[in-house]
Amino acid sequence: TFMTTKVIVYGGADSIQLRGSLDFNKFYIHNWTDSTPIYCYGVAGYDDTMTVDSTVVNTLGGLITFDGGGGGNDVLNFDGSSLVTSQSYNFYGEEISSFASGGGQRYVDFSNGIKSVNVYGSSTDDGMTVYALAAGTNVYFHGGSGNDNLYVGDSVDNLDASGIQGLVYFYGDAGTDSAYLDDVSATIAHTYIVDHTHIGTTVGGNTFNAGGVESLIIEGADSVACTYN
Repeated sequence: TFMTTKVIVYGGADSIQLRGSLDFNKFYIHNWTDSTPIYCYGVAGYDDTMTVDSTVVNTLGGLITFDGGGGGNDVLNFDGSSLVTSQSYNFYGEEISSFASGGGQRYVDFSNGIKSVNVYGSSTDDGMTVYALAAGTNVYFHGGSGNDNLYVGDSVDNLDASGIQGLVYFYGDAGTDSAYLDDVSATIAHTYIVDHTHIGTTVGGNTFNAGGVESLIIEGADSVACTYN
């Protein structure tokens, strides 16, 4: 097995499109600060992967879009693990964005059956807010070092937990890490099921799994049931 590298020089393009072959495709976005948008297309039925690394997460630049093609176990990696500045990640439906304390801002859209989104925090304090998430897509937030926070739902924007249909996993890693479920905007009574690693509501089966998290806060709870093993 070998990989060949093609160098393409372009100028004045309105967009760049990368289309995968009939195989397992891997797209790496590195050092991309150009304002030109990039569109990456996987192939239906294959396990395609896109990785947006730290050189891009913390910068300003054009929109990046990943279309997995559907039918495979497609994965998006949003990797800020080598950064030393705090990051704020926002997840809404099929878009993830990062806002850095130093002013960087980046958006990545994804569509067509992306099964997993891995978000890797920096070596300092990070936060991620999940506003909405479609069923069938799971989000994995690895906080890294620092005191990291996960927010699920957002009453400020009148978004309750029922819009989060996929699973959200939070691995706090080092530091003092906290998870918040904000369901204040809910208009019907919800029951929350909590055990030593999971929290979920009876509405839509919304759940997030918490590993290495020191505190868990539920806002707007009508009732809470706790079980521990």
